[in-house]
Amino acid sequence: MLRAAIAFFVIGLVAVLLGANNVAGVSMELGRMLLIVFLVLAVISFLVSLAQGRGGRGALGLALAIGLGFPLAFGVDAIAEESTGEKISGTAGDASVSVKKTGRKIARKTRNATGNGSVKKDIKDGVNNTSDTIKNEAEKAKDKID
Repeated sequence: MLRAAIAFFVIGLVAVLLGANNVAGVSMELGRMLLIVFLVLAVISFLVSLAQGRGGRGALGLALAIGLGFPLAFGVDAIAEESTGEKISGTAGDASVSVKKTGRKIARKTRNATGNGSVKKDIKDGVNNTSDTIKNEAEKAKDKID
């Protein structure tokens, strides 16, 4: 299990170097989960061996596993985060969708205030709002994959 955790961390580091941040994030998360499971099982095994009276032969190994494992398990978030370009692109897309929705909302209020309300136009605006949101989310997902 420890070998698998190390392998996932190495795959994550290689993926970061190659620019595949989404793959890196998944790989790092899997490695972290495997490392945590390994540490929990190591502590349980050590406690069971103490309870059975077999002595503390694994105390040094347990101390090393905990001393080296916990910083690795809880300190790798910064490696696989979203790039600054992806954050800016996502924020710009969100702002664009928000501006379009606000414009349609103002147009609807104007139609209603002037007595020219149209259910057909209101439905069309709702469909356009939903379409813009879906396109924006799809673009974000595409950017993360690239």
